[in-house]
Amino acid sequence: MLMIWQLAMRELKGWCERANPRRLAVSWTWFALGACLICGRALRPGRFALWLGFAAALVGIIASVARWPWPAEAAAFAAFTAVLIPVWRVTSEKLEILRAKWAGHRRHRPQSTSR
Repeated sequence: MLMIWQLAMRELKGWCERANPRRLAVSWTWFALGACLICGRALRPGRFALWLGFAAALVGIIASVARWPWPAEAAAFAAFTAVLIPVWRVTSEKLEILRAKWAGHRRHRPQSTSR
């Protein structure tokens, strides 16, 4: 058991030594952009910025694992955005249909007259 622990600690130490602090800063930049966009959704009506925030968070995850140059990260952000925007439209349409059904269901519910 102790040998496994020592091997794990040695591997962790090697990973920390190999980690590029500049690379970590780039991934945190994407996470910060994603957080700003997701929080910006609270300030503006609509959910467009929410999906852009999700795309930026996905690029942040990739940037923390892979070593891509910034143009590739920007292209990944554009690709994730191009995929997530149609997803947003489909889900928003389905949510509107569900809301309309729920509003109709609530409107026709009999009122209780307990006193």
